[in-house]
Amino acid sequence: ENLKTLHKYYEAGYIPKDVATSDTGYDLSQDTWLVREETVGPADYGNSLLTRVANRKIEIKPFTQLYKKNNTTQVANFVISNNSKNKEKAMEVLNLLNTNPELLNGLVYGPEGKNWEKVEGKENRVKVLDGYNGNTHMSGWNTGNNWILYINENVTDEQIAQSKKDLETAKESPALGFIFNTENVKSEITALTNTLNQFTSAINTGTVDPEVEIPKMLEKLKSEGAYQKVLDEIQKQYDEYLASKK
Repeated sequence: ENLKTLHKYYEAGYIPKDVATSDTGYDLSQDTWLVREETVGPADYGNSLLTRVANRKIEIKPFTQLYKKNNTTQVANFVISNNSKNKEKAMEVLNLLNTNPELLNGLVYGPEGKNWEKVEGKENRVKVLDGYNGNTHMSGWNTGNNWILYINENVTDEQIAQSKKDLETAKESPALGFIFNTENVKSEITALTNTLNQFTSAINTGTVDPEVEIPKMLEKLKSEGAYQKVLDEIQKQYDEYLASKK
């Protein structure tokens, strides 16, 4: 249904005609877009984070359900290279990123007094200053432990309460924790990827009618054999994973 809506928007002229092949960027803070899709997490506090980053008022409306799933747990993992000459020190830094509020907030907000200042009388509330709009800070969502970040002054108590509720009530995917080992089907996955690349850009941007193109794509995938082999391997491993949890 989402793809059908996208196609309707494309035909109505809401989406650029060359979207499937264009590499044009539409920065959040620029006047180059009207509606966009973004990923929003509980620690973003509704529209608060997007509004702050874009330096303009943004209103959001969720169109998916909240799920705890693998890709959200793996979206921004920090790892230590096997080639690191200072593995222990690297681990110390990672621990500090997730436990030291002064370090993490300094990275995420930038220099105190220039990019931000504390709100008087409120221990963990901050006000963003003009300096924040530059490039002297890192992104909050993927740098460290969000729950020790200072909270922007525009976040309401209701948004904080909703954030906690969202985490508590989010559904858990039955595949949470299942990691597919691709070793046995590497060549098949390459073949699948090549076939998918012929279709997905046009389908996912609304350029073509999904009710016409998705059946074509599935037919081509099934005719090549790799599709079913990968499905069977995923199912086999997933069944073993479920059995191991009992």
